[in-house]
Amino acid sequence: MLAKMPGQAARVIQTIHAAGGRAYLVGGALRDLALGGTPKDWDFATTLSPQKLLALLPGARLIGGGCGTVQAHFVDSCLKPYSDWTYEITPCRTESGYSDRRHPDVVEFVPDILADLARRDFTVNAMAWDGQVLFDPFGGQRDLRLRLLRCVGNPADRFNEDPLRVLRLFRLAAQLGFTAEWETFCAAGEAMELIATLPKDRVAAEVRNILFSDGPQVLSGVIVKGGLHGYGFDFAPALNALREVPSLPLCRWWGLIALCGADIENVCRAFGFSRRFQADLENCTRLYRQGPALDNTSLKQKLAGSKLDYAPIAATFAAVSPAFAAEPALFASVCARHEPYRREDLAVNGDMLAAEGIQGRHCGKVLDALLAAVIQNPALNKAEVLLGLARGLKKTL
Repeated sequence: MLAKMPGQAARVIQTIHAAGGRAYLVGGALRDLALGGTPKDWDFATTLSPQKLLALLPGARLIGGGCGTVQAHFVDSCLKPYSDWTYEITPCRTESGYSDRRHPDVVEFVPDILADLARRDFTVNAMAWDGQVLFDPFGGQRDLRLRLLRCVGNPADRFNEDPLRVLRLFRLAAQLGFTAEWETFCAAGEAMELIATLPKDRVAAEVRNILFSDGPQVLSGVIVKGGLHGYGFDFAPALNALREVPSLPLCRWWGLIALCGADIENVCRAFGFSRRFQADLENCTRLYRQGPALDNTSLKQKLAGSKLDYAPIAATFAAVSPAFAAEPALFASVCARHEPYRREDLAVNGDMLAAEGIQGRHCGKVLDALLAAVIQNPALNKAEVLLGLARGLKKTL
């Protein structure tokens, strides 16, 4: 499965082994490495206590509270410039009792990697590797080959212990392209209502990770089962179109909201989005409701006054509705020809009009009139031409 421990990970393990302990690469780090990827986070389990880790590793600090997780830094002098690698090392432990359905009531540190693996969520995350021996008591290797997500032990127990695992199941399915094992999938559906008991920031983080993955369509399964009812989503069709939406916050969130027929204000309130982001979402809806443009001129008229970057939005509209299929090419044509469609594109500005005696609210009206003329005929966009038109408009104010 794994031929060689990566150098930086091997250094962590060797340092702990030299101090008389055992250390193992675990969790998502090992899973991603086994899949041929590069882990974003390096997580280790060890038989040493937090106190011994802090004494052993210079500059290490305790970050895991009752879990005893220690964050450590190792400088790799083989890299130029020197690279400071950060790792999280947690003592092997068992957990029991989840009265708040989030945190274990009792945590006990044990020098037993197999006991530690038994408390984990999914089999593909319940493996450990010390560079020589791979510990895989629950068939994680098999499930990696099958591209399957299966709970460790009874799935109903796993999800009731921590309902965030329900969202984690869908997030891993979205990110890895895996399928949930049937019993695990059914248990997740039955536990979906427990998402309402979770802190909103944790739910929002998992939803974001799903939405910006390669498989955002799996959110349909969460919404259909009522998992995001308290976040403004009550209905979801098949969301395959989301895969074609640019992976940008404005585009993916607007695409999700539009496809589900959700209310922008309710969603923004539930997820704590800023007023600026809500305004951008509402502007997208305004542009969408104007319908697809038929030519460059009608597209420019639609976009007049908009400050949004329309290229990814056009791609989003095209993904959501085939009626907008031509708009990305139309907008690309507008940009390629440098055709003006915003005030900022005009060859004159407010200061130049002020010099002609056009000020205050009259300035804005004249700029809008000039823009309308230039949208119809881009050749008019010359300073002397526009100033001449402005002088004529001044007489009508």
